[in-house]
Amino acid sequence: MRRNCGKVRLARGKSRQETLREARDGLCLTEHKIGAPAYPLAAQRQTCLIAARKPGSQSGPILAAIESSMRNEAANRVEQALRRSDVVEAEDAAIEYQALPGGNPALITDWSKRMWRIVHRQIVVPKTKRRRGSVSRTVAKLRKRYKVQHRMTRAAFVHWVKEHGTVNRVPLYSEVSLGRSILRLAVRKSDLSAASLNLARFTTVNDAMAARCGCDARTEVSVAETHFPLYVVTLDPEVGGSEALILPHQ
Repeated sequence: MRRNCGKVRLARGKSRQETLREARDGLCLTEHKIGAPAYPLAAQRQTCLIAARKPGSQSGPILAAIESSMRNEAANRVEQALRRSDVVEAEDAAIEYQALPGGNPALITDWSKRMWRIVHRQIVVPKTKRRRGSVSRTVAKLRKRYKVQHRMTRAAFVHWVKEHGTVNRVPLYSEVSLGRSILRLAVRKSDLSAASLNLARFTTVNDAMAARCGCDARTEVSVAETHFPLYVVTLDPEVGGSEALILPHQ
């Protein structure tokens, strides 16, 4: 499909800005009418987005319709992926959905909960008698290693977790939620790279959590903006401490 990319001729009585705006509106309308596969929705959106930025543009309704179609398409991909228990594809599509204006925040929350349910099913740790014995021995060793944290109050332990998660005066996680045997942390998107370079911070925190609760502790780490799964840290008696499972994330 060829497009006229030459100089825009000024129509009689019209300013250059008016002529350029009409040309871009026309291009937006043309691509939208032709549609895919010649012009995928993402390409249509980009063209109409440029057009709609011009004062007096008529491309706003077309842009809104394209974005609505893109949101619906992304939402359908999320649902299909969740039905297949494919967290990677679900998260990819959910991120695309969230990046578009006009999305429903309640959907993001629902998808996050369902992704975590899938993760929980996929990383089930068998609660066998043998594991309970191994965990008990591991916790006993950790309690000797983390004597201070073992005796901390709830508030003091949360404060320690926040301090331990600070690298070069910058916190790795923005949210800390402490349960009886599960610690939940959230990392901002801007800090994902720093978090990936400091996984030992998360395993240490889970070791201390196990020492404090005297249990088979688990730390669940999510992306702060969406609460999509990022890491799960569990006790591994074979290594005598915690190990981090890196969950697929874009």
